[in-house]
Amino acid sequence: MEDKKTVSLRQIMKIVGAILIAVFLIIAFRNMFSAKDKTSLNGNAIVNSDEVQVINLGFRNYNYYPNNIEVESGRPVKLIANMKEITGCYRALVMPQLNIRKYFKENDNILEFIPTQKGTIPFSCIMGMGTGNLIVK
Repeated sequence: MEDKKTVSLRQIMKIVGAILIAVFLIIAFRNMFSAKDKTSLNGNAIVNSDEVQVINLGFRNYNYYPNNIEVESGRPVKLIANMKEITGCYRALVMPQLNIRKYFKENDNILEFIPTQKGTIPFSCIMGMGTGNLIVK
């Protein structure tokens, strides 16, 4: 027969385990739902000025955000990765048609290029998990 100390210790461990699981689930759900409301950097995903087309690239719903980006041909593009949102393999962006491979870092989170050919150019993370299209008009 078990003594009272062993029984109460097991009960305490069960309660602590249940509390930890509940806290984890609350945090996970909060992060999942708050990610839908987040906007990248300054609140605007695409900011066009007279000279440069600026895209603030973030992460939403397990993919790049925005994942369909319209830009004009012949105008410089400045893609700024939000390093608070983009993690893991999503930091390694590839656009094979433009021969672009960029690994975003905290101190190197900007990709600049000039699209010259009109059409849809797919991009993805290095593993192909996150995908999107650069639509050049």
